[in-house]
Amino acid sequence: MLESYAKLKFEASANAIYARMPPEMQRRAKVLGELNSYYEETEFDAQFEVYFEEMMVNVTAQLFGHSGKQRVIFVVGDSNSGKTSLVEHHLLLRPELQSFVDPDGEERSPVLRFDGPSKLTGKSIALAGLKALDYEIKSKTMSEQDLYALFVDQMIENGKIIAHIDEMQQVVREGNDEKIASVADVIKLMAQVKDFPIHLIFSGLPTVANFLSARPDAPNRDQQLSNRTHSVVHLPKLSATEETDTEMVKKAMGKISNLTGIRLGDVMDEETIGRIMHAASYAFGSIVELIKKAFGNALTYGDKIVEKDNFVAAYRQWRGCLPEQNIMSANDWKLIKPQNSVSHVLPALVEKPTDEAIDASGAPAQSENKRARKKGQ
Repeated sequence: MLESYAKLKFEASANAIYARMPPEMQRRAKVLGELNSYYEETEFDAQFEVYFEEMMVNVTAQLFGHSGKQRVIFVVGDSNSGKTSLVEHHLLLRPELQSFVDPDGEERSPVLRFDGPSKLTGKSIALAGLKALDYEIKSKTMSEQDLYALFVDQMIENGKIIAHIDEMQQVVREGNDEKIASVADVIKLMAQVKDFPIHLIFSGLPTVANFLSARPDAPNRDQQLSNRTHSVVHLPKLSATEETDTEMVKKAMGKISNLTGIRLGDVMDEETIGRIMHAASYAFGSIVELIKKAFGNALTYGDKIVEKDNFVAAYRQWRGCLPEQNIMSANDWKLIKPQNSVSHVLPALVEKPTDEAIDASGAPAQSENKRARKKGQ
């Protein structure tokens, strides 16, 4: 309800701004909206789609007997690999998950989505979930067990049969076995509600897989949660030395070009593709975002063709780097670490550059000189 109200209020304000724009700015707004909405499917989407369809079938199997006990999907990968986008894309894509009218005449969505809290415990998951359900907690002293019971009750009340909880790596990062056990217990309990079989999708960094590993010295590392897990989807980093990976990048560039109507210039060569991948730390989600930013730069300046200059400008705007640290134009770009892009601002907090270049395959690589372009520097 609150989301619908916020959307109506936003559209009123945004439409007022849009109506006063000159036609060219309106055109840019339309193209930019379509560009930002673009999603590039990969082989991992096909894998997730199979698992997710099996999950939905398992949900409805309860109508004809019982749902299977494996009700959890884990989607893991490094930062910006595209985990969240993958899950959200498929949740929005499926016609089976459209809103419905429940027996009380209320319009409901069967899906709940929220981010895992930064300090993850069984109690904090319940609090975050209740907040996502717009439920106000009146008592601040409720026990973890009572909060969990209330959360499940509200899931049932709101018809939320599938929940996607993002950023689940926080608890594992702390390395606290007691907290991990607490969260694992909550996951197991949520996945075994008898008459309302809640199904769960957790996404996060690869450390999330620690929930599934068996360790004799840690009570939470048993097989109970693993036995509740339906599947695990892993999104690895790409490599500039793998042809299939570079082809994925080229395919995305081609589709974005068709979407925007902006042609591709001399940006499909091996070095430029390598620079794009390195600039995005070989994470596919970030790679696509950088490509979008380059096309957005071309859109801003009215360019009909995307050139290397647009990528130089896009990376500078994205990272806030000095010209000599711009991976899209610097000579020794393979020596530059993207995480050091603001080293001129926070010099004490960054890693020192290495004396040899390392690509995503883990092998030393030779630096290559390339004439730097002026645009955007």
